[in-house]
Amino acid sequence: MIDPRSSRTWPWPDVMGTLAIQRRWWHRLVRDRPEVGEAVAPRVREAALVLAGALDDLGHVPDAPCDGLGPLDLVEVRALSLLDALGGRRSQAPATDLAAEVATATTDRVVELMHTAGRLAVTTDPPPSDTGTIGRVSLGSGGVPKPSVRTATVDLGGMVGDRHDDRDNHGRPWQALCLWSAEVIDALAAEGHPISPGSCGENLTLTGLDWPEARPGVQVHLGPDVVAEISGEASPCRTIADSFLDRRFDRIDHDRHPGWSRVYAWVVSGGEIHPGDPVTLG
Repeated sequence: MIDPRSSRTWPWPDVMGTLAIQRRWWHRLVRDRPEVGEAVAPRVREAALVLAGALDDLGHVPDAPCDGLGPLDLVEVRALSLLDALGGRRSQAPATDLAAEVATATTDRVVELMHTAGRLAVTTDPPPSDTGTIGRVSLGSGGVPKPSVRTATVDLGGMVGDRHDDRDNHGRPWQALCLWSAEVIDALAAEGHPISPGSCGENLTLTGLDWPEARPGVQVHLGPDVVAEISGEASPCRTIADSFLDRRFDRIDHDRHPGWSRVYAWVVSGGEIHPGDPVTLG
C-alpha cells in the first residue's frame, strides 16, 4: 500500500469517490493491452470478490444479474451496487457504523489491489525510459488558471498550499497531483484553442515525455525526491471550458480522444520540486 494512512482517516466522500472509480479504472488499465490483461487477471478477479464480499456483509443483493459476466464486468456491476447500498456516490456520511466499517475495509483492499495491478502492468508493458523536464509548477487557492510558482513542496496530500473550489470532484488521495503534457497543450493551442499552461488546472506541466505512456500504475519521478503514481485520466468539466473553442472541453476527454487528457496521480514520496527538474517514467 503506497499511502500508509487507512481510508478510515479519509472524509466519507473520498471513500465513496474511490469506490466509484473501480468500474472504469480496471477497464482502462487493460484496454487494448491483452498481455497486461492476462498479467493482472488474478487481481481483477480478487477485486470482484472483495466487492462481492462487501455486498454480502451489507446483506445487499446486486440489482443487475451477474451470470455469465467476466471479471471486469463483475467489478463494474458490483462497484455500482455497493455504491447504491452505501447511499450513493454523493452521500456525505455513512448511514450506519456497519456501512462505515464495510466501506473503509473494502476501500483499503481495492486500493491495495489497484497499486499492485498497476505495477504489474508496468512490469508487463513498461513505458519508454526517456527523460523529460518539469516545465511549470502551478498551485493556487482554487479555480483556474492556477498561478505559476518557482518551487513547491509535495506531501502525500499533494502540493502544500494547493486548494480546490470543487471538493466534491477533486482532492481525493488518488487525485493528489494533476499532471499534463506541454506538447499536448501546444498542439491544442495550434488548433486554435485559447489554452495555456495552468489554464486547465494542472499542477505540473511536463515536457519531453511520450504522453500516451502516462498510464495507471506508471510512476513519475520528479526531481531528486518526489515520486507519484498515475491513477488515471482526469475527466474534464465546464470549469475549464474557457480554454477551448466553443467551450468544447470534451476535446481532452480520454474516452473520445485517448492520449490528450490530463492525468491524476497518488503521491508515493514527497519533497521539493522546481521548474527544470528532470522527469522520468518507470
